[in-house]
Amino acid sequence: MKVHLKQIPSQGLHLSGEEDCPIQELASEEIRCAGPLHYDIDVGVANGGLWANGSLSQPVELRCVSCLQKFVHEIRVPAFAVHTELHGPETVDLTPFVLARLSFPDFLLS
Repeated sequence: MKVHLKQIPSQGLHLSGEEDCPIQELASEEIRCAGPLHYDIDVGVANGGLWANGSLSQPVELRCVSCLQKFVHEIRVPAFAVHTELHGPETVDLTPFVLARLSFPDFLLS
């Protein structure tokens, strides 16, 4: 998910929509994408950095370790938040931050 810095007004910008699943390279027999990434975030630029906060959701297909049946689960990140330094004038790629939050959702961290 790339954010074009020149398109962000001083008061920030709201972005919502869908993108290709960012965890496709992690796909295996146990987990694979079951649909697009849904995002609803606000972004802005302040003090030489980009901030973003909002929510993410990603449907994935998993395999039950008990019965081996496949099922779809939606990973939800209701409090996605990032602040990163700006290293160039054009774009910031939020994909690594999104991937990190989808890989370690809140229910795994608690």
